[in-house]
Amino acid sequence: MATEIFPARYTEERIILKELRKIFPQGDIRIMFERARFFCTVPARLTAAQREIVKDAISAEQHYSRDDD
Repeated sequence: MATEIFPARYTEERIILKELRKIFPQGDIRIMFERARFFCTVPARLTAAQREIVKDAISAEQHYSRDDD
């Protein structure tokens, strides 16, 4: 298991889970939100390309734009 951290204040957990399920159709995925970050426990470390896919989904779904990414 690996932990991936995504800063995302105005995003719903379901958006992140949906993208992670595309990457890991089976296996345990746990998501915890704390201090404007999602801590995602996934079966294996994400590649840079996979991280970008999740980050793009977060950006597309955020209710407000952010400048710190």
